[in-house]
Amino acid sequence: MSHAQHALEAVNQAFPPSFKSKPLLTRGEELIHHARTVLNENEMLSIEHLDLGQRVTLYLQTVGKFTDALRFAELSVERSRSMNDKEPSMGLEALSELALVHQSQGNYEVCQNITEKVLACRKRTLPCDHPDILASLNNLGLILQKRGKMKEAETVHRDVLEAKKRVLGPRHDSTIKSINNLALALQDQETYTEAEEYFHTAASIRRELYGTCDTATLLSLNNLAVILQLQDRYAEAGRIYSEVCDARTILLGPKNYATLRTRGNMALNILQQEDYTKAEEILTEVLEGLVETLGTNHPETLNARANLANAMHHLDNLWSAERMYREVFEARKKLFGEDHPETRSCKRFADGIRLEIEQQIAEGRHQAD
Repeated sequence: MSHAQHALEAVNQAFPPSFKSKPLLTRGEELIHHARTVLNENEMLSIEHLDLGQRVTLYLQTVGKFTDALRFAELSVERSRSMNDKEPSMGLEALSELALVHQSQGNYEVCQNITEKVLACRKRTLPCDHPDILASLNNLGLILQKRGKMKEAETVHRDVLEAKKRVLGPRHDSTIKSINNLALALQDQETYTEAEEYFHTAASIRRELYGTCDTATLLSLNNLAVILQLQDRYAEAGRIYSEVCDARTILLGPKNYATLRTRGNMALNILQQEDYTKAEEILTEVLEGLVETLGTNHPETLNARANLANAMHHLDNLWSAERMYREVFEARKKLFGEDHPETRSCKRFADGIRLEIEQQIAEGRHQAD
């Protein structure tokens, strides 16, 4: 066995399969340099190479290094083509991973095209309830949701959830992901009572199985807090947000995008309780962190800019709020299209503020902020 093969075997055995807890993340951090070296210095011509490449991609996504994750995902796809005759399923796995990385960067059209291609290939060779087909359908539901096609996404998620319950069982991790995804689709359609029930179920099972300081549990708890906030249950939501923010800070660090997202949610919860100054302060910090971590035009960053504009509006900084909403509108129009719900809502808010400004100018009581 060559030195390169020895190195691959050693890193492949040691590199974690997931990064749901602090010890796993720490282990990934310790080994990522070695894993990068092995993958960069070797042609990925074995299942072991492909498997390690997907785990490296997952680690890089978890810690918010999306550009690096995209590079490794593309490398896996490129090198998996040489194995299509021997292991065609590995090529489809690599493509699925690439689609998810594109989704995390807001490249939704690319993600949907890849996802539909993988699904079509799998349907030609696998039974309709095979876990790989269910995984592809799940990914399709997610991208439909991201592109604003909420009812289509709900239908896909309901079908996938019922199939996973039957095939994998009601407490399987993949089944819980589908419960969470269906709840998100319902939330986006303002079906809050049913969504809350599903979020409670997912959070309870994950806390029981994995404990609180686990990335999947924290995601479910964060989603539960959001649905409580949307129903004006601010005190309940605030307690959960604090718990999640503290745990994510310990687990992922204060500048990780997931930690920043929770801080942003906390700020919105504070804003809805009319402490506008404190909310603006937190939202400004969150936006600065997301620009540094994800870039200016990432969907999460644009959400943070829209939230900050909302706080500015409440503080009567109308010119600044309108300008920021217009900037987000233009960015979302390029990213999602003019008919996406988030694009339309941003324009509606900007137009509403413009009317306020014009009314105040007409009354002689407005000055530019």
